[in-house]
This record gives sequence, C-alpha cells and structure tokens, in this order.
Amino acid sequence: MWLIKIMLLFLLFLFLEFYLLVRMFYLFGVGFLLVELGLSALAGVLILKWVGRGWLKRIKLSLVDGELPAGDILNGFLVYLGAVFLLFPGIISDIIGVLLVFSLTRQLLKHAFWWIVVKLYGVRTHYEYF
Repeated sequence: MWLIKIMLLFLLFLFLEFYLLVRMFYLFGVGFLLVELGLSALAGVLILKWVGRGWLKRIKLSLVDGELPAGDILNGFLVYLGAVFLLFPGIISDIIGVLLVFSLTRQLLKHAFWWIVVKLYGVRTHYEYF
C-alpha cells in the first residue's frame, strides 16, 4: 500500500512540474523558459563539481582528526541532492534544489526533519551532530 502512495505522490509531482512549465511557457515565452532551464542545469553541474572536490576531503580530514564526520556527510549529501534537483527540468525541483544548496535553509530543513522524526516515532537521536 505504501508503494502505491509513493507512486501517486511521484505522479502528482510530475503533473505539477509539467503544469508549471506549461504555465511559465504561456506567461513568459519560450526564451525565458529555455534560459531558466539552462541556467538551473548549469548551476546544478557546477555545484556537483564543487561538492565532489571538497566533500570527501572534509570527511577524510575529520576522520584523521578523530572526529565523527556525520555532519559533513549529511551536509555534503544534501548539497549533492540539491544539485541533482537543479539538473531536473521544472520549477518545483529547482525550488527544492535551491533550498537544499543554501546553508541556512538546509539547516532549517534538517532540524525540521529531525523534529518530525522525534515527534512521530519517539526516537531520541543526537541530531545536534548534524
């Protein structure tokens, strides 16, 4: 049953992305749409390149110093995920990508996620490391 719900949410997401792209095409024209899609994809590629260089280096340095690199792992993964969302064509995926790439919104999303996990499941974690 949960798989059907996930598939329906994914289909709803695709429908909304397509609807917003069509609306943007009618409101602003094909030129603006192509520029927006191209710039977001370019930003995604550049961020992926940037994350690839520094992410593993910070994790290795943390391990050498004897520290737990959980925060670096999660931050790097979320930035990487945000860059992948920027590669997808669409308005909603671009908004999600931008929210995951910027540090302030990424921190807010992480704290909201852990708050939901604690409230729903009663799990006590050390999420301050993240």
